[in-house]
Amino acid sequence: MGIIGNISFESSLSEEKVRETSTLSTVEKTALVYRAISKLNEEIQKKTASEPEEKRLIASANHLKTKLEKTLPQLASTPVPGCCHYNGKDYLVNVVTIAEKQERVEKAIQQFQATLEAEKKWYVKEGLQQHPISAGADAKVHEYFQRTLVKLQQGINVPLPDYYHATRKHQLNGIVETQTIQQSMEGSAGAGTYVSTKNEGDNGYGPHAFAIDQSCLVDSRAQFFAPQSDKIWIAVKKDIPIKEETVAFIDTSLGDEPSVKAKLQEKKLNIQVVDRRTSERIQKIFELSTQRRELPSFHWSGHSIRNSSLPRDMRPRSESPLLAVGEL
Repeated sequence: MGIIGNISFESSLSEEKVRETSTLSTVEKTALVYRAISKLNEEIQKKTASEPEEKRLIASANHLKTKLEKTLPQLASTPVPGCCHYNGKDYLVNVVTIAEKQERVEKAIQQFQATLEAEKKWYVKEGLQQHPISAGADAKVHEYFQRTLVKLQQGINVPLPDYYHATRKHQLNGIVETQTIQQSMEGSAGAGTYVSTKNEGDNGYGPHAFAIDQSCLVDSRAQFFAPQSDKIWIAVKKDIPIKEETVAFIDTSLGDEPSVKAKLQEKKLNIQVVDRRTSERIQKIFELSTQRRELPSFHWSGHSIRNSSLPRDMRPRSESPLLAVGEL
């Protein structure tokens, strides 16, 4: 059980794997990190760096390798980074992505704790008690972040909520049935599958939203524009698959989580379903803890006749990601 602010959280996570890795000896942890460094070197040598995306991946992998080398003297008192546990296919992109995501989630957890502490002080100052609904949402947000972090610590490339596709209830059923968000033939930026950097479910686009990991948008082609200064809408020129690897969660404002979950289970999809309040809280914490974001593809361009300015916290994709988004 953990205490954050004035809320007590009971975790139902299965952390057996994390406990196993936390009891590794320093020699065993060192061997895991050296294995990852060696594998990174091997995979980097295989890349030709002929395309911008490969150049970016190599730059990120070299930076990760340097960071892992710096962890070696600290392993007596620190855990092995989750990326060192990965040993599957597409090694380079998965290891780099797991490392990036683990750092993002750890920063988000720190931000969440700081936010709760600030809110607790405000309640005390005003002589108020936190509303039970708000406290319940905070418990769900805590559970989401802890569950996600545990998977990353295990070396699992778990999806994060980077982009959102809002939809109406009858369309949700079709998307789950086909396991695909299909492109529309028209829209404000032309044909495409429309996603946003914000959840548009409360803006008349439907009571449900898919929270999509940007990894399935890498190397995609798209046009975007900014309906407001703090977000962009994107017409992605491809269908988006609904898989456990691409969707972080589905949210709903209708209180129908059980029925949505049942539809997913019929298709053997183990995707989390959350209420809108929890989803918006998760999105806000990620926004507060993320200084800058890159677009997920070199092939996204601004719409020629609409406002195509990126929000202040977003940058075009760069072959040198450290220049665009800072430290991994």
